[in-house]
Amino acid sequence: MNNILWVSLLAALNGNKMVLASLEMPPWLKSLSGMDDWPSADAPYIRESFHDMSKVRPSIFRESGECGNNMIDGNDICSFDCDRCVSPNDIISCAQLSQSFDDGPSVNTLRLLDGLRKTNIKSTFFLIGTNVIEFPEIVRQENMERHELAVHTWSHKFLPSLSDEDVFAELQWCIWAINASTNVVPKYFRPPYGGLDNRIRDIATQLGLQVVLWDHDTHDWMVESGMRTKNEIYADIQELLESMPEKSTRKGLILEHDLTSESIDIALEISEQIGCNQLTISRCRGGFSDTQGQRLQGDTHLSMDIPNKKEGGRTSRIRKFFGLFSNWK
Repeated sequence: MNNILWVSLLAALNGNKMVLASLEMPPWLKSLSGMDDWPSADAPYIRESFHDMSKVRPSIFRESGECGNNMIDGNDICSFDCDRCVSPNDIISCAQLSQSFDDGPSVNTLRLLDGLRKTNIKSTFFLIGTNVIEFPEIVRQENMERHELAVHTWSHKFLPSLSDEDVFAELQWCIWAINASTNVVPKYFRPPYGGLDNRIRDIATQLGLQVVLWDHDTHDWMVESGMRTKNEIYADIQELLESMPEKSTRKGLILEHDLTSESIDIALEISEQIGCNQLTISRCRGGFSDTQGQRLQGDTHLSMDIPNKKEGGRTSRIRKFFGLFSNWK
């Protein structure tokens, strides 16, 4: 660990001592995988007896941003990232407006945990497996403080571009990392970039995972590049709250990140804006879609341009999720 990272960690810990060491692979996983150490970003597929490829529906292999054809063999692939298509078992919202966090753990997560502890907020963290093995003590702290641990894949790849075996690997290695660090078996999974279709759902189901999406996106990742400002995000949250003046009607699931210092600043401010009456995914109710293959609709006045990952410019329009599901119960 370099000195800059160590100093940042000490500051985040506020003087509390924490032993930092990468996670050792447990003996049971060495035996199962035939490996002596954790894999790189390209984790190998380890076949287990309960895997059944015949139960995985076919789909269209595609890179992020490649949309158009959503049918294969006459069946809709139900793509969330392309068509905002959701399945009955997808969790997309929450009975109480609540935050959730992707891409951790990181050294910055400690400052977020400190803020959540002070307000007694319990949240759900969607973890990247390679980060889990780098910062297992932070994951243990999340678990000890009764936050919920969930899967955000092993190395944050766009899953629809991968083979069935590689999708299995991205999920199974993240599950194993979380379990090896905390003894927790995660129940929930959020796909990176929202890259999701029925093939990915089928694989997640075989691994005991339920898909979790979101209905409010802060796009906090855009702040570091200057494409959004913190004040714009806070204004969006304020607009959301004003659209639900009664606290009892404030429902939704907010997508945020705990990777950078800027994202932690935003998370703590949003936490203050919406208050401490928040839920983990396990405690959320009324967050399921009610129609197979339903495509989400909403007002266009909240849409915004974001960069097209393949072309680099502001050429791709996506719909912001603020207020899109106000008619869902």
